[in-house]
Amino acid sequence: IGFSSDPDLKFLADVRAISGPKTLWGIEQAQSPARYLEELVRLAPNQKVRADTESLLSIARPISGLADMGKYVSQAPTLLGRLETLKENFQVLAGSRADVLLTGLAKSTEIYSYYARADAGEPVGLYNNTVREDWMKRSFLARYSAESRKRGAPIKAMFRFGANHMYHGKNPTQAFPIGNLAHELAIVNGKHAYGLYILGLGGYTQWGDLPSWMKPILPANQPATPLLIDLR
Repeated sequence: IGFSSDPDLKFLADVRAISGPKTLWGIEQAQSPARYLEELVRLAPNQKVRADTESLLSIARPISGLADMGKYVSQAPTLLGRLETLKENFQVLAGSRADVLLTGLAKSTEIYSYYARADAGEPVGLYNNTVREDWMKRSFLARYSAESRKRGAPIKAMFRFGANHMYHGKNPTQAFPIGNLAHELAIVNGKHAYGLYILGLGGYTQWGDLPSWMKPILPANQPATPLLIDLR
């Protein structure tokens, strides 16, 4: 869960209550490996693989509570190689629960490894964005395609992401994000997509931090009450 404030958690609970639990899809990479590994311990095919999984879990648990979610790779740089070996030793069937968990965990660790490697000076920071967006698109499309086939028509979907992921076109981190897929998919299906950019001032973002391209559509001074700007 990338958004862990009380209102965000209530929002997710409301979605489940209104639409049912199977209509709430998590398509991000793992921001902590611990939950994945806990389940993989139970799915391990033999004692040797279980012991290897428990060993990885003992590394993951202490660093999963870090405030900078996902940066666990910099704390355990050998994790990716060990996860790839673990997947080989599991000898999983394609599409099985263990395959889904191990593939997702390895991909997540790969994504965060680009972040850690870029911090160390290697020119791979772009992949932290592009590979991540690719993973989210594929995760979404797998569920979207199956659900659309079941219903016999394209389904409606609402995305809840940080604004960087919701651009129609290339975003500021030089990736074509999942939001671009959502808009293009709507066009393919003869439908429409729209976005709500919620800009909360006073915490993470201050009025003076707003980018220059945004200022022409905003009032000269910070509003004292909530303001809705309709770009139509």
